[in-house]
Amino acid sequence: MVKKSEERLDFMEQEIREMRIEVKKLPAMEENMSLISKSIENMNARMEKQQTQQQAILKYIEGIIREKVVASTDLEGSPSKGIGSDVTVEVLAGESRGEGRSEEDKAFDRSKFKKVEMSIFNGTDPDS
Repeated sequence: MVKKSEERLDFMEQEIREMRIEVKKLPAMEENMSLISKSIENMNARMEKQQTQQQAILKYIEGIIREKVVASTDLEGSPSKGIGSDVTVEVLAGESRGEGRSEEDKAFDRSKFKKVEMSIFNGTDPDS
């Protein structure tokens, strides 16, 4: 009976030693968790910054496209200047919304649009 009690006591002492070792590890684990959470916050901040930069670049590109479309309609003498610029910008914005897609999806999306040619009225009657 005494032997069983001593074995139990030894077992309990061993368990207590293991628990103390684990408790000593807790501050290091808490510090690691704190570092990980700070890293995640930094990554989120970087991602938000990149997203705002991408939006600024997109607006810049849209402005360039608008200028080119307006300039080309001015050169052609079209009385309806600026109509095509909105369509071009909408198409560009639609393509930028599909950013997370694979290359195959992008190619498929672009293939569903057809190119349409329209004649421009320049003031002369083509029938005469």
